[in-house]
Amino acid sequence: MSAQTQDSSSKTPPPIGNLLAKAPYDEGREVALKWARDNGYSDDGLVELPVQWGEMVYFRWLETGRLQWLWGMGERLGPDVAKDLRGAGKGKGPILARINFDYWKPTFYPDNILVAHKVTQLSDKKNVLQAEIYSYAQQAVVGKSDAIVVSYDYDAGKSCAWPTPMLELLVERGAERIESKPKTKL
Repeated sequence: MSAQTQDSSSKTPPPIGNLLAKAPYDEGREVALKWARDNGYSDDGLVELPVQWGEMVYFRWLETGRLQWLWGMGERLGPDVAKDLRGAGKGKGPILARINFDYWKPTFYPDNILVAHKVTQLSDKKNVLQAEIYSYAQQAVVGKSDAIVVSYDYDAGKSCAWPTPMLELLVERGAERIESKPKTKL
């Protein structure tokens, strides 16, 4: 469930099957959404996930959040851009080139987390995507990630330029524009 689908002022029950009680869920969600917005994350870069017993899989949560962020960008920028951001493995689309993660705190069941993504730096062909995972129960960030996502032409087998409207929106949202350095052949 995307955080953008429900206003933080409306109290909603925790997702079905999540044993986190309603009061801690409501409070944690409200604090998490405020934290995300105060730290420059837009609603289309947020995704809420229940923590499942035995599945504290941070990289899977990041992947889900990254896909939600890409799909949200596509929805905002229209059908031509959306088809390229869906990552179908053909045509043009994003590809994860590198990811790292700093674990700050463990998560526990039951809980909900908010995965927040934003681009901090970008060039014509790649961007640095920052993500943080926020625990509702702990009301704290439990980890932070930086990833390199490249625009890739799957048919040609090489990187390609991101859609211009996407680059413009990301700069408008605060991403730093960096120049691509040409590769030198030895």
